[in-house]
Amino acid sequence: MDLGLLAGYDPLPDVPVPRLPPREMSTTRTRARASRSPARHATARPGASTSRSRRSRSARRRAPRRRVFRLVVLGAVGAVVVTIAARSHTPVARTAPAATEPAATVERAGAGEGPATRIARDPGAERAAVDRFLQAGSPIYCGGSAKPMVALTFDDGPGPYTRRTLAVLRSHGARATFFLVAKEIDGWPALKDVPKEEARDHAIGDHTYDHIGVTDLSPADLDHQLGDSLSVIEGAAGVPVRLFRPPYGRHDAASDAAARSDGMLEVLWSLDTEDSMGATADQIVRTIRDDVRPGSIVLLHENRGTTRSALPRILSVLQSKGLQPVTVPELLAHDPPTASQLASGSCG
Repeated sequence: MDLGLLAGYDPLPDVPVPRLPPREMSTTRTRARASRSPARHATARPGASTSRSRRSRSARRRAPRRRVFRLVVLGAVGAVVVTIAARSHTPVARTAPAATEPAATVERAGAGEGPATRIARDPGAERAAVDRFLQAGSPIYCGGSAKPMVALTFDDGPGPYTRRTLAVLRSHGARATFFLVAKEIDGWPALKDVPKEEARDHAIGDHTYDHIGVTDLSPADLDHQLGDSLSVIEGAAGVPVRLFRPPYGRHDAASDAAARSDGMLEVLWSLDTEDSMGATADQIVRTIRDDVRPGSIVLLHENRGTTRSALPRILSVLQSKGLQPVTVPELLAHDPPTASQLASGSCG
């Protein structure tokens, strides 16, 4: 394993460590061995035994002192080396990870106060809110502007950028609403699991079968564009679809009635980023920065490269304004439009 690839690893510098010298036999032992061997076979000279014994005893007394002295010197050298190495190694300062804000049901009082606290989902309240406005019979353009919440909506998916869009939203703790086109689900078999992911973590809606205008259509064509599309999307997502958005925002009494009969609430928007009309990523971000308000329903398209490029900055702008991106059902449950907003179709 290459430890140099580990983040924060700072190896000790290469410091030459003295090698211990080869163990030497003392002079005394050499002399003793040399003297002992001939002594076994030769006759000792007179007086030599006494002199040799004295020298041998003297050498044996000196040898341990030399060995102790060498060990002391080597120990001192080793201690110096270790000290130098330890001083030269400066540990890398590690920064403690920033604490993350836990999910909570408490909402901030207003925008402009930094990132909004994550709002816990309440599926029962969301379904009840959709049912209530479905019975009212009017299209939805925005929320009530009383809470620091906005609804980002993405039309025309799924497509090649969908997974990237979902990943960016997930990394920012943001939720959105996806209005799906049935023929795109049929045309992207590799994305067959995407509607389930969108339904699980966000919200989904019907955007017709072929993405054509629904005004002045025959009942049979309306049934195909809304009803057949609804069957395909629900089959892919595995959940009921309760929202509908007509392509181009154009609708009439017949399409409104068809959507209601299929149990779908019609959702339009209050802020168009114009990404489908050629707006650059910078222009999309500028539109959000200048015009987004609490309660805004923002129109985006997930199959545009400019939108893909702009999305991280869009989410950063919303965070700086203290606005939490939520689904349309969440917006209706926590910050519903007023009766006058519904009647006028205005979000002012």
